[in-house]
Amino acid sequence: MARALVVYESMWGNTELLARAVADGIAQVMPVDLTDVAAASLDLDDVTLVVVGGPTHGHSMSSPDSRRGMRCLGALHGSICTGLREWLGELPEEDGRWLATFDTRVSRNRRLPGSAAGSAAREGRRHHFHAAARPRSFYLVHADGPLLTSEVDRAREWGRMVAASVPAPRQAKAGRHLSRASRPPASVAQDAAGPDISLGGPVLVQHRVPEPVEDEPVPPETTQPEPLAPAPATAEHAQPEPPPAPAGYDPTLELLVERVRALQAHVGTGRPVLVGVAGEPGAGKSTLTASLVAALQEGGTTAVLVPMDGFHLANVALAALGRADRKGALDTFDGAGYAALLTRLRSAGPDTVWAPTYDRSLEESVANAIAVPPGTEVVVTEGNYLLVDEGPWSAVRWVLDEAWAVEVDPDRRTERLVARHILFGKPPETAAAWVATVDEPNAAFVRATFGRADLVIRGT
Repeated sequence: MARALVVYESMWGNTELLARAVADGIAQVMPVDLTDVAAASLDLDDVTLVVVGGPTHGHSMSSPDSRRGMRCLGALHGSICTGLREWLGELPEEDGRWLATFDTRVSRNRRLPGSAAGSAAREGRRHHFHAAARPRSFYLVHADGPLLTSEVDRAREWGRMVAASVPAPRQAKAGRHLSRASRPPASVAQDAAGPDISLGGPVLVQHRVPEPVEDEPVPPETTQPEPLAPAPATAEHAQPEPPPAPAGYDPTLELLVERVRALQAHVGTGRPVLVGVAGEPGAGKSTLTASLVAALQEGGTTAVLVPMDGFHLANVALAALGRADRKGALDTFDGAGYAALLTRLRSAGPDTVWAPTYDRSLEESVANAIAVPPGTEVVVTEGNYLLVDEGPWSAVRWVLDEAWAVEVDPDRRTERLVARHILFGKPPETAAAWVATVDEPNAAFVRATFGRADLVIRGT
């Protein structure tokens, strides 16, 4: 009797939801096992149909680098070391099994060439699998989800159609057994209703095929065809393999760019998208946001970086207020002025808006230093206190279309801060004392606001 195996790779849980739906559809036709790729066996001796699904990263299947980038963005599921690329690459050559592939992609990028499903299908052809169906994509709002409406239903119906198209197997040939000792056995029996398993961690589920219903169509038996030649490329499937990623390729940055572009599609063209990046002192906010703006500009988007630090109170004002010895604390900034600037930028008036910046060599703000021309598509802002929910600062979060937070290893962050203070003129002992008595209390205050962020990025 024909039996199917569904193998999925999922870091945010979206592809797992689709894989479960695909397995439900297949179960209407034949028994099916469902497993995370990290737990999948290479022994396929009793499997007729293999279905694999995973996310599209960089126009292809994911890699350890791209999965590491997802983990930095907060993905909690899946394995960094083992994905579909690695599992398919280790399979033995086949001569009688069927393969179907699917992937998840950001809806905005649906017309871009290349996909994980197309790459997986090409890998299957190299292993002499027969194509059971054309590669299929399912779509997300953002890289981390959610799925578009009705995608789960589409996946369930696609699984049923794929299974119905597969002919009954001939008797298996001997001598094609290859197991991986480090992976668990290939099935864990469950009852027909399926198990109640939460997302996360390798899972392996066996669905039972329901009892046949009278007059239910049965797929006709046919002889096994020769392996299919590569399908012609179309906008929907089987695109040419993309070129290798260039030196310095940053999968985390690519995902953030995708997220901003999805926000642009949602907001429309009437005003700029405003994205804020919060974080503790020394977390790398300036480096991340400068890279993000540069990547957006390289892609043809007009983007400007407007830092919160331009709203430091002047040193003479801090001295008059008695706050010079804790410069950088919340009450040493003009929070109301910062919120008013962001509100003005969001309103998209006909004139250029001039924003201040902060000159570390002077340790002073510089007025009217950053031009934001009319028609700017994206404004990125960064600073410690974007997520604070008190006083004038509470307005900042609601002006932003999205707010992200960056967190890094505390030891690495304090090392950066001490080095920065030394670079701008403080003696080493003074720099270390300033970090301990001023920067660290500010960092603890900022860290407590991360619950208001749409996304927490684990930096390096």
